[in-house]
Amino acid sequence: MELPCRKCGEPTRYDGVGVFGAKTVCRHCRCKKPHNLSGHPLFPFFLFFIGVGAFVLINPFAWSGDALLYGLSSGFFLLFWYKGFGQPYFLYRSHLKTIQQESTDADIGPPKDWLCIFWFLLLLGLLMLFIFFKEIGSFDEVEVGDHVFPLKGHEVMDGIDSIPSTLTDGEKTEIKFINRMEFVVQVYCRDLNGTIRYKMRLPPNFGEKSEAYVGQTWLVTDKEKKPLFFYLAENAKSDGAIGRARVPPENLILDRVVD
Repeated sequence: MELPCRKCGEPTRYDGVGVFGAKTVCRHCRCKKPHNLSGHPLFPFFLFFIGVGAFVLINPFAWSGDALLYGLSSGFFLLFWYKGFGQPYFLYRSHLKTIQQESTDADIGPPKDWLCIFWFLLLLGLLMLFIFFKEIGSFDEVEVGDHVFPLKGHEVMDGIDSIPSTLTDGEKTEIKFINRMEFVVQVYCRDLNGTIRYKMRLPPNFGEKSEAYVGQTWLVTDKEKKPLFFYLAENAKSDGAIGRARVPPENLILDRVVD
């Protein structure tokens, strides 16, 4: 494999970088270290995956799993498109007049198969980016209907020890929390051993769903882990139905309005 020399830019055999002991000498300018790590075509992908790993572990914006998937997928496809197809195409376009003057071939454009891959990767990356922005945008609350039913919530009055234990691992269901508070909340579930396990972090006006089972206890706290409300996962009323757990609970808001 040949890569451009960092000094003269001419193609030179690549056998690694000088800092790691490579012995290649550029045959054009006699540079003893013609390649560096950043000049390798795979170096941007190396940085990308390192950055992705760190970002996913920290998740500073509390994005959902779907948002992370679409956001990182769009980044990968657009990077792959640019390095593999976009950069060569822009270079070709910038030298098109010179190429036309020097070439006697009537058909000097890129091959059709190459252009199909060019547009496919670009459109796929943009589609992923569009879905990503839709995922992190304002959360549209799904109305109660055939596939969504409201879950009753209860205010935690006497600390975390006052919430009920999970007594059974009933049939599987789904629960979706929607944070309508003006601050970040954290959501936990309680297993049969009484252990409270962290599940999600929800900024204001953000929602996320999780698998649950009937009778499972779920706890909502503020970011200082002060208990606020608890919910009990209920049986789905129809196949695929999701229990909607609003924070604060809808039933508590209604009770206060009636009072």
